[in-house]
Amino acid sequence: RGMNGILFVVCGEDRGEKSKEDIVYRAERSGVSSYFCFMGHQADPNPFLQDCNVLIRLSRWNDPWGRDVIEAMAYGKPVIATGTYDRFIEQGVNGFLHSAFDAKAMVDEISFLAGHPEVVERISRANREKAKQLFNGPRNAARVAAIYEAVLSGASG
Repeated sequence: RGMNGILFVVCGEDRGEKSKEDIVYRAERSGVSSYFCFMGHQADPNPFLQDCNVLIRLSRWNDPWGRDVIEAMAYGKPVIATGTYDRFIEQGVNGFLHSAFDAKAMVDEISFLAGHPEVVERISRANREKAKQLFNGPRNAARVAAIYEAVLSGASG
């Protein structure tokens, strides 16, 4: 779309049919390689998540969540993902969720976010708040402990 200043940093390994070399070749052949940096597997993805503007999870499976999405939410990063499970990503609230891969819609969202920093800030706040609610370690541990206590007290009674 003629936008400058966008760089897609691709971390991780494709466990599907395409090797990293195939993907790099396709980017070069398409004339878009200057927009991509292929990093491969990263043992510590935190520096990449801290520095990114948006996390894009383009899984072809119905899994719009995972460690990457959870950590991006905690860092307050907007998320664009594919899948139907909307417990983590709420359409337009803290990111964008697509039931199937739709390159045009995702390009529209990336372009929109690049031009609307106030929306990015609103989504960032929503993600940080949602992460505090969903991923609160002490509170979740207390909930699990209460379940165990209820089961154990019922078993002994």
